[in-house]
Amino acid sequence: MHTIRRKEGEPRKITAHLTPTHQMGWLLDEERQQRLGFRVCEKPAERRLLPEGTTHQKRPHPGDRYELTVRDTRKLSFTKSRDPGSRQGRPVTVVTATFEGRLEITEPDALRRALTQGVGRARAYGCGLLTLAPVTHPALRTP
Repeated sequence: MHTIRRKEGEPRKITAHLTPTHQMGWLLDEERQQRLGFRVCEKPAERRLLPEGTTHQKRPHPGDRYELTVRDTRKLSFTKSRDPGSRQGRPVTVVTATFEGRLEITEPDALRRALTQGVGRARAYGCGLLTLAPVTHPALRTP
């Protein structure tokens, strides 16, 4: 999530990251990774398509620098009502993304919290769940 302003002087509005590049940038944020107790691993240079892993100077694009891909993005819309008997509810739109990649655990307690509580603003709607599995493919293991 980030805020945008469509016109000068207009209040900022919270909106989702819609592109895989921005979604990856959200997860790759160093402060967020530190808070969640992991670090997304970088690909070895010989497996990168882009030598520097970036395509933009002002706002770096993660390119293929990291062991990370966005597999699925969905837009979910529903209404939310505080009163169970009310027919009118406020509209809620959530954009979800499924990440697949390789990470290194840097802070086990913080990661344990992230696993049990979820990550991101849409946790209350069942989003932000993390699933971990051991690396099984030999090419992905680090020496």
